[in-house]
Formats: sequence, C-alpha cells, structure tokens
Amino acid sequence: MNTIMNKRKIFFSLMFIFLIFIFSTITFSQVPTVTTIDSVGDVGKYLSMKIDSSGKIWLSYYDATRQIIKIAHKENNNWMINEINQAKSSGNYTSMVIDPLNKISITFSDPVYNEVKYIGWLPIAPLANLSVIDSINNPGYYSLLTKDTLGNLAMTYVAEATK
Repeated sequence: MNTIMNKRKIFFSLMFIFLIFIFSTITFSQVPTVTTIDSVGDVGKYLSMKIDSSGKIWLSYYDATRQIIKIAHKENNNWMINEINQAKSSGNYTSMVIDPLNKISITFSDPVYNEVKYIGWLPIAPLANLSVIDSINNPGYYSLLTKDTLGNLAMTYVAEATK
C-alpha cells in the first residue's frame, strides 16, 4: 500500500513540476482589449464575423437606427465601415462568408417584405448585387451561410410553416 501511495506522490510531484515548467515558458505578450467599432445609434445587431485570406477581420451587422447592413474591417489599425444601402429596411440575422478572392457574401432577413436576401460584395468595388432568395411563408429567420468543399455557397434558414 505504501508503494502505491509513494508512486502516486512521485507522479503528482512530477506533474506539478512539469506544469510549472510549461507555464513558465508561456509568455502573454498581448492583453486582450475591448474596441468600440461603431456606436452611433442602435448598431451591432445580428453580427457575423469572418477572417479573410490575408488574416483581416470582417464584421457584418445591422444598424437598426438607419435600417441598413454595415460591413466593417480593420485597415492599418483603423476600423473602416461600409454601408450596404441596397439592404434598406432590412438586415436581420446576417450571415457572412468570404471566399479565397475575398468576395463577401451575406444573407439576411427582410422583415418588411418577408424575404430572404443575398448580397455579393467586393471590397475593391463596393457595389452590392442584391438578390431575393425566398419570399414565401415569412422566410429567413436565423440564416446560416456556408461554403461546401467545392466552394459553392450553401444556405439554411427557418421558414414559418404554412397554416
């Protein structure tokens, strides 16, 4: 019995020394900070975040005050905000995908017209192509946009059942 107890003590002592060694080699060079990107009005609803092929962070979100979708990204330590005006009065439940060429695709719900919509947007030419995906039975809640293994866009969303 004493040998088992001694082996356990040795094991836990070695584990403790190992953990001290591991944590002593870790350096925490950056402390996380909170940054406000946009604060004018009721902004930031239905946020979607992605990282592009160059490591740049992109956000899509709804500005409820102005009733538009906004896209933000960090450029040289400054946040740049673009507005997608074609999405006026809509933008609930945004979901975003960025392809290898950094083309941004966003789906969202338009509660005014009861439609699910899609926007294709290029940062170098910020003119969005807006398409209606579905407009039957009040569709579009909680949309999720993704890419399959071939790079094709795929989307799911919740639609109300026919009564």
